[in-house]
Amino acid sequence: MEVKDLDMTEIPQDEKYQGYLWPSDQNEPIVCGGNKTLKDAISDFYNENEIPDFKENPFIVEGFLFNAKGNSSITIKYAGGKYLVKEYCNLAIDNDNVRKYHSNRMDNRILKFMQNWVSVPDDNCCGFNVLQPAELVFVGFDN
Repeated sequence: MEVKDLDMTEIPQDEKYQGYLWPSDQNEPIVCGGNKTLKDAISDFYNENEIPDFKENPFIVEGFLFNAKGNSSITIKYAGGKYLVKEYCNLAIDNDNVRKYHSNRMDNRILKFMQNWVSVPDDNCCGFNVLQPAELVFVGFDN
């Protein structure tokens, strides 16, 4: 798995994703899925009205986008007045490490996250390497 930092402008708008973007001025997220591109999902959510650029207000509080075709996942967080965007590429999805969580305000969808682990030396284990949880990577909806 390769991890890259992205700018919001580098997220491909014409790709089809499973996931969501949660704008700061909304009570529910923009849900992506099916045969619509990200651009179309955002446009449909705002009913063709003026679509915000999400640079200042409103901004995307959080977002998780999984591209099965491209085998990648994008995580978006807004903290300290700036976006933190990571893309996880070349995913090898291990179903033994997939965790499922019920969504909030998304029609009871089940969110799937893959737990990644990292091997690090541990002084409490005589310096032997032990596995510690690393990042949770969004890998789509279960339903």
